[in-house]
Amino acid sequence: MSLEQMLLKRTQSRRGAIDVERINDCEMNVDDANNTDAVFIRFCNDALITITSPVVTKVIIERCNKTHVRIQCDVLTGTVEVIRSSDCSISFSRSSVKTIQVDSTTNTLLEIKHASYRDTMIVSTHDCSLALVVDDGTAHARFNVVYPPDAEPNDNTQQFRTLFHGDLSGVITEKIVREGGGYATTVS
Repeated sequence: MSLEQMLLKRTQSRRGAIDVERINDCEMNVDDANNTDAVFIRFCNDALITITSPVVTKVIIERCNKTHVRIQCDVLTGTVEVIRSSDCSISFSRSSVKTIQVDSTTNTLLEIKHASYRDTMIVSTHDCSLALVVDDGTAHARFNVVYPPDAEPNDNTQQFRTLFHGDLSGVITEKIVREGGGYATTVS
């Protein structure tokens, strides 16, 4: 193990998981994950973390502050989660992520830099402040997620889904309603 790896406190502490924890004021590259590894990024501050492994199972970003995560790999489950973080940005330049779950975050920027943005759904709670930037090579657009007027302010239990209009003319955010048995539907 190199001195740099020891200083960055990056560990593969359990099977199927790569933990990137407490990275402060520096850059780190995750390039040795395999398709059975989930990448957990936790408690990072003022960091730039780039995931360049060919494939990872899932990416979870939790309790980070002023951290930029560049996901330059395929995500096998198509899911990325951002939880209890602030002033973070996450960019997707190659991966076709289907679901981005954002809970209890402030000032989060999601940058999607590929044409498959049309297939991406962002699920968030109302206590999030969230901006989206899309650049598919032919068009560039920026949107702030605006929650429906009947949404309860600061309610971190109510979920919403945000979808892109196909032509990048805007986004739509709808309230998720749980029907009997917990099945999700939306109210337009």
